[in-house]
Amino acid sequence: MKEKIFRLLTLAPYPVKRLVYNIWLRTTRAGRVANRGERLVVGSWKEIIATREFYHLMHAHRYWWAAHEIPKGSTVLDLGCGTGYGSWYLSELGNFVVGMDPDTDTIKWAKEHFGTDKLSFTTSSEIPDPEEFDVVVCFEVIEHDPEPVLDVIGTKLKQDGTLIISTANATLEAVRKWLIDNNLVTVNPTHKQEYTDKTFLELLSRCFDEIEMYGQHPVGVDSFLGYDKMRRRNDVTLCDFEMSVSNFMFSEVIVAKCRR
Repeated sequence: MKEKIFRLLTLAPYPVKRLVYNIWLRTTRAGRVANRGERLVVGSWKEIIATREFYHLMHAHRYWWAAHEIPKGSTVLDLGCGTGYGSWYLSELGNFVVGMDPDTDTIKWAKEHFGTDKLSFTTSSEIPDPEEFDVVVCFEVIEHDPEPVLDVIGTKLKQDGTLIISTANATLEAVRKWLIDNNLVTVNPTHKQEYTDKTFLELLSRCFDEIEMYGQHPVGVDSFLGYDKMRRRNDVTLCDFEMSVSNFMFSEVIVAKCRR
């Protein structure tokens, strides 16, 4: 039933969606956990897929892609896990996952909706020390406060472990800057530091010797106007996105896979 409601809202005109969203933010527990859109709040993986909404599916695609880059049976730390749907997906593919987020209400939501025998959730103050992980996944966290994030990664990732990390693409020539300049998206005021593909590589090179950089972008889009048209579609699927080692122009998000 929830999936059908999500789908109907996706198909509604934008003013209606905006009104419903603002009511939801102010009147529901999920809206409070979302923290004005900082976190994506759903009760299942099926719910997010059912929305068919561009940004929801783009976020889910990062977890889908990461899950297929991780050897089955790995111990995984999802750093900045939010409400936990992505952590759940990583665990469903045969990994043992700990989701970490500093917000206690968010972790409570994650435990209630996604906790399993292969998946646990914790705040940063509760994580066992000195537990180390085969893989650390960290999506759209580092731009909020880079140094503490790098400290946790350095402490919790095994010496031969893998980091899969993403951040907003601040490259001046790329599509996100065009969207911002045309008032189609806004800069997140909680971002302390944003990165281009080059400065992101420089940052990660401080800690890692092997780094593969990817642009996450819609399949087949070759213009900024085409990208904007794709953003407005109501029938998006996971297959509408891909990771490319060369296409940063049409990527709002940069993803890196790193090893020491």
